[in-house]
Amino acid sequence: MTPAFSHLLSRRYVGLIIVAWFALFFLSVIGASGVLRPMAFGMASSVSGTFLPHDQGGRTNVLLLGVGDKDHAGANLTDSIIIASIEPRTRSIVLLSLPRDLYLTDVPGMPDARINAFYANRKSSLMRAGQTQSGASKMAMQETADVLGSKLGVTIHGVIKVDFTAFSEIIDAFGGIDLDVPQALVDYTYPVEEGVMGTFSLGAGPQHLDGDTALKYARSRHSTSDFDRSSRQQQILGALLEKIKAKNPLENFGLARSVLGVMENHAEWTFSSGDLVALVGAVLTVPRENILSMHLSTSVGTDYSMAEAGGFVVSPKEESAAGAILLPYSLSGKISDWGQIRTLTALLFTQRQLYAAQPTITITADPKTRLAAHRLRNELLRNGFLVTEKIESMSDIANPQITSSSQSATSDFLSKYLALPHVISGPIEDVSVHIVLPKDYRFIPLEKTPDLVK
Repeated sequence: MTPAFSHLLSRRYVGLIIVAWFALFFLSVIGASGVLRPMAFGMASSVSGTFLPHDQGGRTNVLLLGVGDKDHAGANLTDSIIIASIEPRTRSIVLLSLPRDLYLTDVPGMPDARINAFYANRKSSLMRAGQTQSGASKMAMQETADVLGSKLGVTIHGVIKVDFTAFSEIIDAFGGIDLDVPQALVDYTYPVEEGVMGTFSLGAGPQHLDGDTALKYARSRHSTSDFDRSSRQQQILGALLEKIKAKNPLENFGLARSVLGVMENHAEWTFSSGDLVALVGAVLTVPRENILSMHLSTSVGTDYSMAEAGGFVVSPKEESAAGAILLPYSLSGKISDWGQIRTLTALLFTQRQLYAAQPTITITADPKTRLAAHRLRNELLRNGFLVTEKIESMSDIANPQITSSSQSATSDFLSKYLALPHVISGPIEDVSVHIVLPKDYRFIPLEKTPDLVK
């Protein structure tokens, strides 16, 4: 192989990284509203999936990391953390986003810290031990995957990392983006350079943004909430995806060369070249309707309020020495206990068929079991199901059972979870699955049903 051909081949695989990372990242941000997106599973399979490293269920799990650029004060902080689980058999992808402020504890040899600092701390530690910067980065990426995989109960097969410079310069390479700003934004404390604050403002209405302005619009956080910031990022990436579709860099040599030039110095990965080819092949066969996305939130619910999808992290009652952090919502109360998050991950990754049709679940219970029924509703809501409940006197309630108009993975799952018979009946108005709880029902968290959730 000549040196020139070797260089071209390396650029080709950088291009594959771009396709893989951006394809997965776009899918995650466009669907990451905190509510599960429906999936229509097909029977087709992807040949490329047979060449990918995978778990026993045939799923390939990829850790996607987004970091600051070299001039950023926290250049190695992974402020975007997404686990993508690709299942070629069903041509589906599940994406789980982890909040950067989630506190990571009890990792041997590493200090307790926010999850976004693990890669940075481990890379620094390895470099102090004599590793080169490149070697330390690759090892730290892999160790980040191993730690998160252990916490979540999954095997992560590879890591792809991209920095913010790529974000801005890729937008410029495509000639900027066009979007409709829903409301004027004014941020008087935007970091215009290291240690210097300035004002960033953007008017409402149709706007054409270059890369630098788009990055500021995406990262501004002091004038609005983090939820607004997340929404702006989704809006920007959606607009960029439309530009990519319209200009198709795979058919435009000049544009492809510009994109490759940006990404060559701003992306790292742990996959082999062969795995990258298979990964791109698997990702590109997945229809958009087969994408399921979830991000963790603090909407855990209480005995007096409703939970929301992904409600498995909480803010500590008192400010910690580490500042603002998030802790796992756990049954034990231990900050190292990711059991609830691990249960959610198992459901999303291994039992994604439960969410295929997004059935609405109605719970009917006697007033005497009102609290237990409410806890069941919150448990199902946190895990991404659509649930309502109604309380009726026992004399008006039919026999305890699960009723649906047809057989489904969700109704079968609920029947096993609640140990209730499953009855298929005629059409049920406005209800996909109807749960009638027994008078003596006692709530059991899904985490306590390991044979069902695995």
